[in-house]
Amino acid sequence: LRARQNEYRDAMKENCIRDYGTAKQKQCQCIINEVDYGTYLSDLERGLNADPQIRMEELQKAERMREDLETTAIKFCGLRISRN
Repeated sequence: LRARQNEYRDAMKENCIRDYGTAKQKQCQCIINEVDYGTYLSDLERGLNADPQIRMEELQKAERMREDLETTAIKFCGLRISRN
């Protein structure tokens, strides 16, 4: 996962531009710069490698952390939460 982190960041930026429009490209880049996707991917990887009995819980925890990081970055970068 970490080996393809740049591709993941590019996909997240494309999703942001799709959700907010091309006029908000600078804000989308701001979000990508603010979110520590490396930490998220490490947590996701740890969840994937976790004991099967706690794997789902660890994956959900990683997703919640990513959502919290992105929500904070969205607000910091001057956008509103999109509910598409």
